[in-house]
Amino acid sequence: MTSIAIEGGCLCGAVRYRVTGQSLARALCHCHSCRLASGAPSVAWAVFPASQFAFVSGEPNRFRSSPPVVRTFCGNCGTPLTYQHASRQDK
Repeated sequence: MTSIAIEGGCLCGAVRYRVTGQSLARALCHCHSCRLASGAPSVAWAVFPASQFAFVSGEPNRFRSSPPVVRTFCGNCGTPLTYQHASRQDK
C-alpha cells in the first residue's frame, strides 16, 4: 500500500506542514466559532492522528479561542493552520 503524504502551509510560505496516512474524518464546519476564526461561511477540516502531523518549517503562533481549543496560525500572514481540542489531544 502506498503511503499518502500531503504538504501544505500558509499563504506567505513561512510555515509549512506535512501529514501522512489516511484522514480519520473530513467535514465542512459552519459553526459560529469556525466562521469567526476563518472569516468564511464554512471551513473544510480533515482529522489526522497527531503522530501523523508535523510542522516542517517555521513556527506557528498559537491562540486559545475557547477554554478547550487551541488554534494555530501564521504570525506573518495570518493564515489559519490547525485546530486542536483538549479532549482530543491525540488528533
